[in-house]
Amino acid sequence: MRLLPWLLALGCARPAFEVREVPDLVLARVVATHLDEDQPLTVRCVGGGDDLTRAAPASADHELLVAGLQADTTYACTAELGRSVTAFEFHTEEAPASIPTVSVTTSGDGSPGYVLVNHSLGRSNGNDPKILIYDTDGALRWYHHVAGSPTDLDAQIVDDRVVYGGGYDTRPRVIELDGDEVVEAKASSSGSAHHHHAELLRSGELVGMAGAKNEAGGVGWDGFVVDLYDGGDGAVTWTWNSQAAVDQGALPVAEAAGDDAYHANWVQVTATSLFVNLRQLHRVLKVDRANGQVVWSLGVGGDFALVDPDGAPLPDDEWFYGAHGLDLIDDTLIVYDNGWSRPGADTSRAVVYTLDEDARVATRTWSWWGDGWYEPIWGDADLLGDDRVWVTQAHCGDCDISGGPSAIVEVERATGEAVWTLTFPRAEDSVYRSAYVDGCALFGNTRFCAP
Repeated sequence: MRLLPWLLALGCARPAFEVREVPDLVLARVVATHLDEDQPLTVRCVGGGDDLTRAAPASADHELLVAGLQADTTYACTAELGRSVTAFEFHTEEAPASIPTVSVTTSGDGSPGYVLVNHSLGRSNGNDPKILIYDTDGALRWYHHVAGSPTDLDAQIVDDRVVYGGGYDTRPRVIELDGDEVVEAKASSSGSAHHHHAELLRSGELVGMAGAKNEAGGVGWDGFVVDLYDGGDGAVTWTWNSQAAVDQGALPVAEAAGDDAYHANWVQVTATSLFVNLRQLHRVLKVDRANGQVVWSLGVGGDFALVDPDGAPLPDDEWFYGAHGLDLIDDTLIVYDNGWSRPGADTSRAVVYTLDEDARVATRTWSWWGDGWYEPIWGDADLLGDDRVWVTQAHCGDCDISGGPSAIVEVERATGEAVWTLTFPRAEDSVYRSAYVDGCALFGNTRFCAP
């Protein structure tokens, strides 16, 4: 690790600072100092149109991470300790060549901030998996190379920490922005590899999903488990196995031994309930966490009637088919509807439903078909407040069933206009999900968060 020491003595002794590079991350620096007494530290760095400020509470030993920098950029900085101000500068290196340069187009006012997204080169071994953060102008701001060869790798940001896992390869885990690991989940309750979903709950528990063997009538097939893990030691604290729904009669027995009968790919956990999406069945289940019983099934052949905003019945093709990347906020469900096996046409979309659980009625309130794209696997959709939707048109780089390239689109709900689009350059650039990160919630850069 290269150290860049800075010491200014202009008539009086001032604290000495070290500006350290971060291993495997050229877009960050650590500003370190040792003091005789506790003092708060504030570091401000300006360069390349950025104005970043990071602060640390009073301490005698500071190691303050300044992350979210641009590649190949000179930054002029100040470090403030009480009345003492020390000036220094540094230049960041070029980003690794393996990270794609994306393009951004706008036709309106996109939301300023950042984009968290996984990236790999298809699904085969040696696919160079990584987690990336771009700003909404398209500049790379952070990256983390992931061991192994995971594919559908899920990632999120929680309180300046990155959570990721899945891909039939990677246990759910939490890392700091400097890459240091905070916690890694232990093996799944079934012993199978984790896939599709990783999440950190506000309770501090990690969520993971893995395969599990289910059976009935002498036939065995691939089901799944959802596990919660302690945020301290990574041990399993709660689990639910799809075998419970088979025994209840809420899930069908597989047609043939070894089938992937459900292909669960998304979960959401509350204090009392578990929600899980089943791609193969085009359904979402709600499970009572206290007794493990299925409460209802939503989707084709499920427990809910489907209507339009006027209450008129809708045909089955207005349900979701082969869906990914859902999100349930109160009674609003947003779905990335891949359209796989939809009657009549293979077309993907984002769609919003309002759920009346008591009446068992789902109202389709909004949908966006975009330019008629179709991706049968992967993808994501999120609500940005009441007026915008964030759509990840994910592409599988080594699949011959979709065209690509991967793109992320911010859509205005009232008009259906794509006001902002980030596009990856090549068909082999594979992504699974993405998340919008508010510009005020990360990196302390006034360029993306007005003071």
